[in-house]
This record gives sequence, structure tokens and C-alpha cells, in this order.
Amino acid sequence: MLLMMGRVRRYATDEFLTVLSGVGAAAHGYTRDIVRILVVEDEQKVAKALCQGLEAERYDVRVASTGEEGFFLVNHESFDLVVLDLMLPRRDGLEVLTTLRRRGLQTPVLILTAKDTVDDRVHGLDSGADDYLVKPFAFPELLARIRALCVVTVPNRA
Repeated sequence: MLLMMGRVRRYATDEFLTVLSGVGAAAHGYTRDIVRILVVEDEQKVAKALCQGLEAERYDVRVASTGEEGFFLVNHESFDLVVLDLMLPRRDGLEVLTTLRRRGLQTPVLILTAKDTVDDRVHGLDSGADDYLVKPFAFPELLARIRALCVVTVPNRA
């Protein structure tokens, strides 16, 4: 049995009985859990596109537009994944990340940023990120990375 960190909502309807990869879950004895994602992104158009795209994939999405707001939300609500930009107003993304890791937060963090040098990626991963994706990005690749970070299928036990 695989367990997730954070709060997960469970739905019993057949509509939600699909594993994130799209394989028929019901036939394999799995249920689909709804993953809560916090997107911390200051660019309104990017945040809106991420929110719409992720919600269309049946994720429960919350958006924060500043590092301070993201830090507050992750400390007061449960999320299964944080998608974090680095260049944020009112609190830098790396500062948010390192502070959260120092406090013991184990929720997976995917950095999504325009900072694209090898040094940037290494520094982000060394600072506690679980994955790093550079903008611009392909949405299917983001979804694949989210699936890899959020194991959400649990076999039904009767």
C-alpha cells in the first residue's frame, strides 16, 4: 500500500476511477484520489493557465501569487504537491523552499521557473526541490512530472 503526505479527498464515483496515467483503474482494483496542488506563481496568465489545465485533469488547485502567500498557505493547509516559481514578489521561491524544508515539510516541491542554467537547477534541487522544470514547458511533461511526484493509487482491500 502506498501512502501520501497531506490531505487527499477520495471519490467513489466511476467518473473518478481512472489512474493518473489514464489506465483503467477500476479493472485493476484501484481508486483515484484527488491531489491537492498549491501553485505559487506571480504571472497571472501562467497561474490561470496552470490552474485551468490542472483542474481539467481533476486536480484540486489553489493559487498563491506571492512567496509570502504561498508560505502562509502551505503552513495552514495540507497539499500533496507544491509547484513553486522562484522569482516571486514579497518572498523569493528559494527562500520559501529552504525555510519549509528546515521546518520539516516533506511535501513534494516542483520548481517551475524561467531560471534555466545548470547552476540554477542544481541549486534548486540542492535546496530541497524534488523536481525542476524550466519555462517555457510542455504541459504533458508537467503532468508526467506531477504523476511521478504524487503516487495516488492505492489497491482496494476487501
